[in-house]
Amino acid sequence: MKILFVCTGNTCRSPMAEYAAKTILKDCEIISRGLSAFGDPISENAELALNEIGVFEINHISQNISADDIKTADAVYAMTLRHKNYLANHFGFAEKIFTLAKEDIADPFGGSPEVYKKTLERIIYHIKNLNLKKS
Repeated sequence: MKILFVCTGNTCRSPMAEYAAKTILKDCEIISRGLSAFGDPISENAELALNEIGVFEINHISQNISADDIKTADAVYAMTLRHKNYLANHFGFAEKIFTLAKEDIADPFGGSPEVYKKTLERIIYHIKNLNLKKS
C-alpha cells in the first residue's frame, strides 16, 4: 500500500508524518509532498521532534505534488481541509484523498521546538488511528 502525506511546503507536517508513519506502518510505502515546495530540507525543529521519537536517519528534500503522486497512491492524507479540497479539485481522485484529522493540523512553521513536538504527537496519534483499506 502506498500512502502519501501532503502539506503546504513539505518541510514540517508532511515529512514528520512520513517519517513517523515509516516507524508505525511497516508494510506500507510512504512518501510526502507539498503544494508549494522549493527543494528545502526538513525544518530543523521538525527534525528535532523526530529525533525525540528515535528517528535519526532523515534525508528529506521538499518536493511538489504531481498528478502521478496522486494517481499511484492508494491513500492521500492532507493536513488541512483546504489542502484536501485543492488536491481533489486540481488532480481528481477525490475518493482516495482524506484529511489526516477531523480538524486541521496547524502548521508549526516558525514555532518553538515544543510546538513541533506537540504537532508530531498529534500526527502520530492520527496515523495510529488510520483505518487503512487498499482500494
